[in-house]
Amino acid sequence: RMDPTVVGSFLTTNLESLIDVMIYNHTISLKKYYKHFSH
Repeated sequence: RMDPTVVGSFLTTNLESLIDVMIYNHTISLKKYYKHFSH
């Protein structure tokens, strides 16, 4: 049986890194979008 705090911190860490990746990808696509229309 796993410790709930360990599971909780594991989930939190994964969620944070997932959000970081999403923000990173979103920023890159926004920059491409901006370059495309900023001529």
